[in-house]
Amino acid sequence: MAMDFLVGGLPRGGTTITADLFNFHPNTFCLAQESQILPLCAGLGDIAPVAPQHLPTVRDFVRRQIDVVLRVSAGHNVAGEEHAAAQAEKMGVKIARRQRLVFDEARVNRLTDSIVALFAQGLYGEELLTQCMGELRNEIKQSVSAEFIGEKSPSNVLSIARFGLLGAKAAVIMKREPYAFMRSMRQVDTGNEGLNAAFRKPLWEMIGLYRVYAGAIASLTPAETLIVGDYYSDLIDAPATFAEKMFNAVGLSVDPEAIAAAAATVRRQTMSPSWESFTLAEQALIWRLTADARGRLGYDAAYFNEKGLSVEPDFSGYDIDSNRVHVLSGLLPTGQADNLWLDEEGWLAVETKPECKAMTLRFWANFPHSVLPPGELATIEAFGFDETGEKLLGSCTLGGAKHTATIPVTLDDFAPLLENKSGAVRMLILRPSHSFRPVNLPASDGIGVGFVRVSAMMLPPTFEGSAQ
Repeated sequence: MAMDFLVGGLPRGGTTITADLFNFHPNTFCLAQESQILPLCAGLGDIAPVAPQHLPTVRDFVRRQIDVVLRVSAGHNVAGEEHAAAQAEKMGVKIARRQRLVFDEARVNRLTDSIVALFAQGLYGEELLTQCMGELRNEIKQSVSAEFIGEKSPSNVLSIARFGLLGAKAAVIMKREPYAFMRSMRQVDTGNEGLNAAFRKPLWEMIGLYRVYAGAIASLTPAETLIVGDYYSDLIDAPATFAEKMFNAVGLSVDPEAIAAAAATVRRQTMSPSWESFTLAEQALIWRLTADARGRLGYDAAYFNEKGLSVEPDFSGYDIDSNRVHVLSGLLPTGQADNLWLDEEGWLAVETKPECKAMTLRFWANFPHSVLPPGELATIEAFGFDETGEKLLGSCTLGGAKHTATIPVTLDDFAPLLENKSGAVRMLILRPSHSFRPVNLPASDGIGVGFVRVSAMMLPPTFEGSAQ
């Protein structure tokens, strides 16, 4: 049996608070600290079974993940919460104690073995992830008496969008508008500066992250009775109503005492409008580059007009830095001269000066024959994205191992999303025909050892001053 329910959404989108609400009901337990098993196992066994010779490597990956998240980090979290509760009680404030679960080494090993056994059976994709969640549920059930077991993780949204409900009876999906999400990412204070740094991303990366998660939420297609979509603002403004709705969605009995206790832990927030935390140029970038994503979630112009942002932010003062490409999503930096590994789909924001009329995208690829047999070709297509939708700009063919190719792009072929006297910002989409992720296939041609990376690298593009 898989998880009874899953909680997912945006990072900094209220998923932890929502997951913790369930732990006030006597008949449920939600793993609010998240296991991160879903993204790990999806990466290891997404598109093909794991070859037997790679199972020791899989076990090492899985065990380290479970140990760090469910034993080490969970233990630190519990100790920190107990200290905070003790300090509060000295000042006459009693903090409601929430259920926490900390694994010991025996449990880490037991869960690791049960998950690796699924890989050994040749499972992959949705069946693998569903049964992984079932193994985690079984392990949790040995420690808690609750009937309904759930897990929260922002990555659950991506997994649910790609693989269905993963056997769960219900999924709670949290939504948040982009300005508030990015403000929270910048301002998060975990008490750990090393962890904080992971949240304080450049604005371009936060825009990309919002687009990825919002797009995943918007594309969910399972039966509406199984998906509960709710907004962060509803959680904050009416926590008791929100908690009751969540309990009903999962199938829990009505429990006014649990609803009241859960609602009491949600702090009211009085803050200035979220967009005021950003410069006008940043406001404009967020506004235009998230327009399609946030619009599908209900955060259109009418929503912001009602909240006090009545007009599109001014872009006239934004000074284009140079002819540059910024990664929004889907490309992984190598750390060497801005070379980028291409994922399933890549989104780029292109900043260009007025005199720049064309650019050339450059790619280098290495396809082991175990993934791309002789005679089969891989391609990358480049699309322009503007107010009218997508337009194919060009493509290149990447055949065999170690191959290079280019895609020339005329910038006038697609309208900018932002433009002033300093220059323009356009968006590009790169779509490969083959999955350019690490996969678990043997390197029959001798390229690579162990896990083989199907490699397509985007090299720094070149810019030209006139159309070719």
